[in-house]
Amino acid sequence: MTPGEDPAMADRPPPASRPPSQAPAQAPRWGLGDAALGVAAGFLAATVTVGAWMALAGSEEQSLGTMAAGWVGLWLGFVGVPVLASRRKGQGSLAGDFGLEARRIDAAGLAAGAACQLLVLPAMYFLIQRLTGDLDVSGPARELTERVDGVALVVVALVVTFVAPLAEELFYRGLMLRAAARRFGTFWAVMGSSAVFGISHFQLVQFPGLFLFGVVLAVLAMRTGRLGASIAAHVAFNGVAVIGLVVGR
Repeated sequence: MTPGEDPAMADRPPPASRPPSQAPAQAPRWGLGDAALGVAAGFLAATVTVGAWMALAGSEEQSLGTMAAGWVGLWLGFVGVPVLASRRKGQGSLAGDFGLEARRIDAAGLAAGAACQLLVLPAMYFLIQRLTGDLDVSGPARELTERVDGVALVVVALVVTFVAPLAEELFYRGLMLRAAARRFGTFWAVMGSSAVFGISHFQLVQFPGLFLFGVVLAVLAMRTGRLGASIAAHVAFNGVAVIGLVVGR
């Protein structure tokens, strides 16, 4: 204690030094350009892989091989572009950039997906058919399951139920939805990404249902801030459809 110093102050520890202020996190540089690149790359790669398979097989008939080749090519864009965008323009983490993570509560998405497949879409198409006449909504999916049997059918069912939802959610509700929300706001991002999701399946009859389901998936992703719930809903939606088609063969 120095002369003139307050005795009470002498016993107090020196104040802790404040940590230097942290710089604000840098906004990711990925955006709608990367989403457009993913669409272009996916469908271009699918065209190439399907063509290569048909050339090797010496046949232009649709088969499990051509379907698998198309899936591989498509997912090169839908998964590869988000991975590259995250590494080069983002945090380097699919969870941090696009919300690819899940919690137990996200399992509630299973109920949402099943309800859309069993209740919401049938009600919507019932009203549409009252105006337009009979529509074969399940025709494309039925053709897919009728081309394969045995082990091949099991493989297709597993891929459609589990792999496709993961790849599509990462791209549409991870990269595309988030990029559009930063640019145009939540509402237009939900509408736009859902429209692209529906159009990209190239099934005019199925577009209204796919668009509506895309809106449900986008809302789940935006409300939770992650993809776990939308992936669960997508798995249930596809799984219920596959089960119905297989049972009805």
